Amino acid sequence: MRRYITPEDYENAKKNGINETLLYGRVHYNGWSIDRAVKTPKRQYNNRKKWIEIAKRNGIKRETFYTRVNEHNMSPEEASTRKVGK
Repeated sequence: MRRYITPEDYENAKKNGINETLLYGRVHYNGWSIDRAVKTPKRQYNNRKKWIEIAKRNGIKRETFYTRVNEHNMSPEEASTRKVGK
């Protein structure tokens, strides 16, 4: 797998809203292919404070909320409202 990021790769990534630091990190620290790193859009982080408060009211711990969102790809709404299994 190619690990050298060319100036053209950086330019293409920039067109996709991916800065140099993110591109470099994806390839060299996360082990992504250059093609994937250039083409995959950045995650859109929104203010999750509201959803964490809802989760807390529903008896869902903050850690559980983040695990659900980051590892299980749940939406913040689902992660904050789905009951915790036994």
